[in-house]
Amino acid sequence: MDPLLDFDHIEMITDGDKSFLKQLVEIYKEDCEKRLVSIKQAIESQNASELYREAHTFKGASSNLGAIQATKLSANLESLGRDDSFDACNSIFVKLEESFKHTVIELEKLLQQ
Repeated sequence: MDPLLDFDHIEMITDGDKSFLKQLVEIYKEDCEKRLVSIKQAIESQNASELYREAHTFKGASSNLGAIQATKLSANLESLGRDDSFDACNSIFVKLEESFKHTVIELEKLLQQ
């Protein structure tokens, strides 16, 4: 399995500025929690265009912050939305929720260092 975070990327985008990192983490957490709700609703209603859009946005936010696992999992959901395929969505979504939860925990630990 891929690592949760790319610490070199985080260092590069924040230049070691903990207050900036804190802002990024807060925005990421708030935005992606909403996106997870929207992704789940899109899967439940089998709304492919909504799944694609929300997963794409989640992927971008995760990539910007160096959240490797969350980026790849949301890319998988994005592809399924684009292909109007819902077969594997539930299992990938569960993995994305877990990855996001652990990513936030690791980011918060990083803020404490």
